[in-house]
Parts: sequence; structure tokens; C-alpha cells
Amino acid sequence: MALAGLCRYLEQDEVGVAVSGGGDSVALLCFLSDALAGSRTRIVVYSVDHGLRPEAADEVRFVSELAARLGCEHRALSWRWSGQGNSSAAARAGRYDAIADAARQDGVETVLLGHTKDDQAETVLMALARSAGVDGLAGMQSTKSDRDIAWHRPLLQLTRQQLRDYLLSIGQEWVDDPSNDSDAYERVRMRKAAGVLAELGITSDALSDVAINMQSARHALEGAVARVVRESCDVIGGAVRVELDAFAASDFEIQRRVLAKCLRFVASNGSAPRRGALVDALSGLTERRDCSLSGCLILFKKDHIWVVREPNAVKDLVVSSGTSWDGKWRLSGPTIDSDAVIRALGEDGLKACENWRDTGLPRPALLSSPSIWRKDRLIAAPIVGYGGEWSAELLLGAEDFLS
Repeated sequence: MALAGLCRYLEQDEVGVAVSGGGDSVALLCFLSDALAGSRTRIVVYSVDHGLRPEAADEVRFVSELAARLGCEHRALSWRWSGQGNSSAAARAGRYDAIADAARQDGVETVLLGHTKDDQAETVLMALARSAGVDGLAGMQSTKSDRDIAWHRPLLQLTRQQLRDYLLSIGQEWVDDPSNDSDAYERVRMRKAAGVLAELGITSDALSDVAINMQSARHALEGAVARVVRESCDVIGGAVRVELDAFAASDFEIQRRVLAKCLRFVASNGSAPRRGALVDALSGLTERRDCSLSGCLILFKKDHIWVVREPNAVKDLVVSSGTSWDGKWRLSGPTIDSDAVIRALGEDGLKACENWRDTGLPRPALLSSPSIWRKDRLIAAPIVGYGGEWSAELLLGAEDFLS
């Protein structure tokens, strides 16, 4: 079954695979090498020395030797924890960052991950422990796009034991990570509870089915959200205006998801605020109570809502004139001195724009809009129409938000 699924990559010029040296990722690499044997597809193997265990460097060398034996290219990457926050979460993000950066440099657009049905079951259990909703219980997606890379998990329907049985059958060794036995990690505690839960019928198969059912429910919710967004939302000057009729007529869960989508777009942030914060914000729908959330302002008007960038969130953000600003804007115009910078328009800049009310945008949206400055002199404020030779373009446009 795994080989059949991996054969779909035969038509690609190159495919990446993340390999830690553990049984799951080693099995994935062996499956992939077998499935693509004789094809023109180039396989690039990525492994990361995270420095959190002394064995990590040896594991990278083990993967390098395996990749060479299988005729695959190998990239030995490194990442070091800053000491801030949760080490496991930081390491996970660091590995994705390192692999994505290397893959883009290699021209690799697709990277395969060796997560199994057991990993999916553990993910669902951890979501249950957090009282998660549909999104959390949907577990890991088989395919996702992140960091400009398509990440695929082709082994989600195979168990950890099946993969180890396969490796034993071909005489291939793997590396056991000692941290997989440490109760310090939530995932390990969930793994150890699996035996007890299985006796109650809560098996990896059952939990994997829960994830599949929740993914179906999430897909339906996303379709409803897309309809409400198309019917009620407009992107204006980087802010989102939400007409209340279609928005207020939708179910509360749809309202919550639409608002989260607006916040992520306006703040150029991939993560949404927690459910409780969104619920509190939506209580302002009847009370017309403005609020600040996730670096944005939610402004309630008579017949619409504005979601705009919060001026305080960008007041100190200054970049050179040829650089994208706030992760969402690209400004272009005539060549000017290298000392010109992009920063938020702010109060001083708005005073120079006499016709700012003609934009129809709320004042905070203009205060937080991008503008070109040379020292203390305003050169251009494209959203306000000041400095006609300059324009401001959203990196993620209205069509992307509304789709």
C-alpha cells in the first residue's frame, strides 16, 4: 500500500524526505527509494542535528550513510535551541524551518514526512486532553502547505509496528531515540497509555478514524466559511470590512472562523487567537464594543465590522524602502535615496494627508498603513493617495483571502 501511494511522485523532478534515523522515517526513505527505483525523480534526504542530545550528530551521519547507499542526495542540517520557550516545540519549528530553507535552495517543492497511524492517534489524544474542537481532533493533515513547501505524510494509514516489521524483513537497521521512553514528553505519556486505552476499544485505528471524521467536518465548515467570506467581506487598503447581514445570519462557529480568518489576514499571522478570545470579541457584536486582538483592532459599526491593523503593533516597525513591510506589503515607486524607509503612517504622517477621510477607511487603518519617509519628511502614503507615483501592493491579495 505504501509503495503504491509513493509511486505518485514518479512524475516529479525531485522530492525531499525528512529522515531522523528513527524507524518510521527510515522506512519511508526505503519505501520511497524502492518505489522510485529506475525513475528520473531525484530524492533529496534532509536530516537535522538539533543538538538537544549528544547522539544527534551520530544519527545524522547514520542517515547520510543510508542515503548514499540508496543512491540519494543528503543534506546534513543543524539547529540550536535558544533556551527560550518549550524545547520540543522550538525543535519541531526549527527542524521545519531548516528543512524548508534547504529544500527551497535545492528547488525541492515537496517534502515527505514519516508520521504514522500511531502518531495520528497520539495527536488526537493530546487534542482531547486540551479539550480541543474540530480542528484539533482532525489531527495531522496528510498534505499541507507551509513555508512555501508542500509537506506530505504518506504513511498515516500504517502503524509503527508495520514499518518496523518491514525494516526487519529487509535487514535495515534504524536508530531508537532514548527520549521516546521519557515521561517528560506528553506524546510519550500518550503512547504508554495506548495499551490501557486499547482494552477499552480506543485503539490507534479508532483514533485515526476520529481524525478522518473530524477532517471531513472541518472541510464542511471551511466551505461554509468561504461562502460567508465571499458574501460579507471586502478587502480595502489591507483592512477587511465585514457586512453584518450575512455575517450575523451565520452560525456562531462560522462567525468565529470568519473572524479568525480576518485576523490572520490583516496581521499576516498564520495562527489564530484562542477560541476564548474570539468568543469574547464576538460578544461585542450585540454590544458594539470595539476590541484589540492579535495585533488588530475590531471596530463595530452600525451595519458592518472593520478588522484593521492595530497602530501600536507596527509603530516601531521600520525597514529599508526596497523591503516588504509587516509581512504583507510591497511598496514600489521612483528610485530615491538609500536612506528612505518604510514605516507606519502614524499621527504625524496623517496630518500631512488632508484628504484622508476620502478613503472611507477608519482612522486606525490609515495610522497603521505603510508609508515612505526620508528622515522626518513624508515622501508617500499610497493607501491615502499621497505621493501619486508610489503604490502599495499586498503580498497576499484580496483574491487569496476571498477564495
